[in-house]
Amino acid sequence: MLDDILLFVKVVEAGSILSVEKMLNISKSTISRRIQTLEESLGDSLFNRTTHGIALTMLGHNLYARFKGYESKLSDMLRSVSGDLGAVTGRLNVLLPYALSDDILLPKLYDFLSQHPKLQLNITHSANVFNMQKELYDIAVINYLPKQQNQKFKLIAFDKVIAVCTPEYVNKHGLWDNFEDHDKHFIVGKLNPDGTLASEAPLFNELTGEVYYIRIKPKIIYNSFAEAKRFVLNNNGIAALPSSTISNELDGGKLIRLFPDYHVGILNYHLMRNIAETDPRYIVFMQFLQKCLADAGLDQKPTNPKQYFHI
Repeated sequence: MLDDILLFVKVVEAGSILSVEKMLNISKSTISRRIQTLEESLGDSLFNRTTHGIALTMLGHNLYARFKGYESKLSDMLRSVSGDLGAVTGRLNVLLPYALSDDILLPKLYDFLSQHPKLQLNITHSANVFNMQKELYDIAVINYLPKQQNQKFKLIAFDKVIAVCTPEYVNKHGLWDNFEDHDKHFIVGKLNPDGTLASEAPLFNELTGEVYYIRIKPKIIYNSFAEAKRFVLNNNGIAALPSSTISNELDGGKLIRLFPDYHVGILNYHLMRNIAETDPRYIVFMQFLQKCLADAGLDQKPTNPKQYFHI
């Protein structure tokens, strides 16, 4: 019965059975059956089901008030009596930008998980705006300013976005070295997390602080830096990409930086969480994440953080 109550709490906090199904990999029918079994045990309904979704009954409100946060407290109690206090156990649900995961964390994940064999990571990627309070992510790292003002977030990393292309593209189409010639080149655009597309892009001079705006009409639009990077590496166009994700390609000559004195903005990474800072899963993952960011040089605050990347 306790497991069913904790499942009920997850459904309330996620806002729907479908969200819990995706996060816990439990079928919708199983979740519904367990909720129904719990209602039968309690002798009344927990939800009022309408065409617009679900709403808590008075019993549902009382049960949620009593048991919200109980799973975290129970985990703390179990850890306190465990004979292996050094072991970090359980699943950690993490949302990461694809580029950050693929280029910064992925090469080091095997060693991290080898150090914590009882920890399971469930990593998800999303380029769209979402409501942290309605999701079951324990930790989320995003590269745009959160929309929900009541959600606490922390700035944890910075990355410079620069314009690049391949030498092969230059051989075919010439070098883009004049701002006004942007319409002569195949420029890749990136959708904002809310689905909009910026009509102009700023170029910040790193030496003088001067800002130059160009109106852009991208020939192709992607919703992630990872897709744009693959497109550019196939010699197809020009894109603005986070420098940390292309450092190897720049060093190896596979990509060249356009307008070396200018960058397109500073990409800020924000951390949000639905998990206690004292939870061992949070502690070890944040230590790992912060080391990865530091190794990539992303923990260094830029001289002018107001030159943010417009997404």
